Amino acid sequence: MEVNSKNESGLMPRDILLQFQSEAGDLEIETTLLNAGAMRSKDMSSSVEPPRISSRTEELEDFFKYKSGRDKPSDVRTALLTVAALILAATYQAALSPPSGLWQDDGSTSTTQKNVGKSILASPPSSLLQENIIDTHKAGTSILASRKPILFILFVFGNSIGFYTASYTLFVLTPGFPLQLELQVSMFALGTTYVSAMYGILPGRKTTFAFVLFSMLLPISLPFILKRLRKMHYRKRHSSRNDNP
Repeated sequence: MEVNSKNESGLMPRDILLQFQSEAGDLEIETTLLNAGAMRSKDMSSSVEPPRISSRTEELEDFFKYKSGRDKPSDVRTALLTVAALILAATYQAALSPPSGLWQDDGSTSTTQKNVGKSILASPPSSLLQENIIDTHKAGTSILASRKPILFILFVFGNSIGFYTASYTLFVLTPGFPLQLELQVSMFALGTTYVSAMYGILPGRKTTFAFVLFSMLLPISLPFILKRLRKMHYRKRHSSRNDNP
């Protein structure tokens, strides 16, 4: 059997298989064609590179990735709901138990500096022992915020983006569900408790004000931001397909 013959449109068997994929068994058919030496039309036109056989990893990636003709929309929605729920639970748990933990009492973190290498007679008694106050803290606030504020800010905003994006995904995937009103009320209550939990661990007024403002603006602007990013992603993927047919 000739596996590299062309039809009237100039397509080979492997070209037709890749353009009209429908079932999971297509992977086995493609593997059989590759073993038989089947090539694509663009491979025949180029004599520089030999036909490339996909590795096992690439075959697995191709098998598990989403295919519109093979995967059912209901299965895809179920998978997305599961992933969104897991992200929602992980980000909410991170708000309750932030990295590095919470201060257990009110107080201040200080370091003690002693005069070393100097004569006791040459130094006044008040300078023999000096306390250099670094920061003060309140019980229940984040330790990471006191020690590494930049990392804490990245954690707060990154975790909040993940939480609100997962919440928006659940909201988009559940229209028309039974008890949808009850689900929306539960999501609103969960968002309120998330903001309350994050508000409790924030140490300063400026950080608290920035987070509250961020929590108010993000849910409103998130649909428009995601729509814009989705258009950019589709445009980039479409251009890459045109460059690599």
